[in-house]
Amino acid sequence: MPRYRVTHRATRRAFEVEAPFAQDACDQLGWLIGHCHVELLREGPYTHFEIPLPVTTRAGLLAWGRREFDRQMAASDHGADDADLPF
Repeated sequence: MPRYRVTHRATRRAFEVEAPFAQDACDQLGWLIGHCHVELLREGPYTHFEIPLPVTTRAGLLAWGRREFDRQMAASDHGADDADLPF
């Protein structure tokens, strides 16, 4: 998947994001495409190295929630076997 460097035009905050298209990279950060300057860094396969987004953005909060959910599910054995559920 391509990796983009997305810079907010007003605040100059920049993040590197993996997304199929530039529009999706801006959407992941919660920014409109018109407010972004997008640079294509590289195309091709990548390892799943994820740069955490700050939790102060909507996309960062969603990413944090997904990581936290995955961590909680990995820590418990629920989901692998439903036999020990109380209902």
